[in-house]
Amino acid sequence: MAMGIFLIVLGASLLLYRGWLWKVAGEAFVAVIGLMFLALFFIGNARWAIYPGAFTTTVGTVIYLAAKGWPMNVYWPLFVMAPGVSFLLIRLAAPEEKWAVYPGTIITMIGLSLFTLSTGFFAGFWRVVGTYWPLGLIAAGALLVLRSRK
Repeated sequence: MAMGIFLIVLGASLLLYRGWLWKVAGEAFVAVIGLMFLALFFIGNARWAIYPGAFTTTVGTVIYLAAKGWPMNVYWPLFVMAPGVSFLLIRLAAPEEKWAVYPGTIITMIGLSLFTLSTGFFAGFWRVVGTYWPLGLIAAGALLVLRSRK
């Protein structure tokens, strides 16, 4: 049944490829494919569909934003974050998949870090840290000295 639903939706999408729907939402095609996989997971009870569904939906959303004119020279870290978010979606949708939290969190945090750098969000913060980081060394050394005296 699940594969039948998938083939019906995919076939209808491909028939509309040259029609008005494609002109309206052609950029969202990859995300729509991902949503079809997620529908297979939730409606059709196809356990395997969560993996391509989560990944394709998140990456397709970033592709859609790029096609709509978001400046990808700034927002390129979203491509890094998309797989991490897909792992977190897997964990959210399938609680027994506990392993997905670890790569999801690590990849998403790396993407968020790159995002803050590409947007200049923490530029002032990093300038201060870049100037005064030796104070951290002094504080760590003082802590070690104080600990050794006890």
